[in-house]
Order: sequence, then C-alpha cells, then structure tokens
Amino acid sequence: LLRAIVLLVIAFLSKSSLKNNPRLIKFDFALLILAVLFISPLSWNNHFITVIFPYTVAFYYVINKNIDDKNRNIMKNTLAAAVIFTLTGLSYYLQSFSGLFLGHFILWSGLAVVLYSENKKEKLQAPS
Repeated sequence: LLRAIVLLVIAFLSKSSLKNNPRLIKFDFALLILAVLFISPLSWNNHFITVIFPYTVAFYYVINKNIDDKNRNIMKNTLAAAVIFTLTGLSYYLQSFSGLFLGHFILWSGLAVVLYSENKKEKLQAPS
C-alpha cells in the first residue's frame, strides 16, 4: 500500500512541475531516488549512497535566499528530523521500522510537501 501511495504522489507531482516550472525538476529526481530505495526489496545499506542528492536538494533549498519563510521552515524542520532519525535510529522505540527508512521517508515527505507548495504557487502566479 505504501509503495502505491509513493508512486501516485510522485506521478501527480512530477507531471505538474515539468509543465509549470522546470527548476523544480531536481525535486522530482530527489523523490524518485528515495522512492526507488523504498520500493526495492533489494535495497542494502550501501545503496543509500544515492540519498546524497536528495539531501543536497533539501540543503540547497534551505540556504537559498529567494524562498519564502514558510517553505524554508518546512524543509529545515524536515531536514533536521530526517538527519536525527537516520543517525540515531531510535530502534529501541520503533522496532518495526528502521531509523534509516523513517529518516528518509520524512525527507521524502518534506520534499513532496514543498514541491506541491511550489507547484501551487507557480500556478497562482502564472498568467491566465
């Protein structure tokens, strides 16, 4: 069920960002890279080197001065939570989920929310 939801969200967000704002394609790729790791049953820890790109996208978004404060705060909090969950794992309290999965799923969710918000903002600003 989670796999289907992840794919539907990516499909919904990707089609709108390509048409409205090509600068948001980096978010699409970041979401897709994280989704591949979630969906594949063969993802090992060494495959997670590819999450450098989504973390880079999120970090650049936080330090970019041309972003409104609401989206910057969403991404900043998401990035902090993702790093905390990924590094600590909290495996004693969350035994059925790995910290690696939870941290990256939090990052994926934050990227999806910000991408949706940016797409919505672009649609409102686009001339009719």
